[in-house]
Amino acid sequence: MTSSRQPAPGYRRLPASRDAGALPGSRPVPFTAVALELLRAWPALEVSQAGRGAAVRARHGGPVIARLHHPDTAGLLLTGPAIERLGSALADGGRVRAEPGGDWVRMPVETAGDVRLLLLLMSVAIRADRH
Repeated sequence: MTSSRQPAPGYRRLPASRDAGALPGSRPVPFTAVALELLRAWPALEVSQAGRGAAVRARHGGPVIARLHHPDTAGLLLTGPAIERLGSALADGGRVRAEPGGDWVRMPVETAGDVRLLLLLMSVAIRADRH
């Protein structure tokens, strides 16, 4: 079932699969690229190229709070207290893995749902960076 509801102004629907929206004969766009395009529009963030991926930091010049690795992985700096607070919710989904004893989590970015989860966790990472 598809929704006829339009996204709010300034938002757009995410493609349902890697090749959704790809032109015939063109290569599919990795979901990490979709996520980076959306993150670049966030005024609080600064995105820079880093090896085969990208690094994301808050504009105020803080540490890197996310790394997106081409083509389908992301790491986010959530801090230990945030990971503990979200622990059961993160574990229930099975998509996000906390690095033992660390402040980082890793997740695949392979679907539109993963992009939405990444954006949600990015908000947590920004807030954790400010405290």
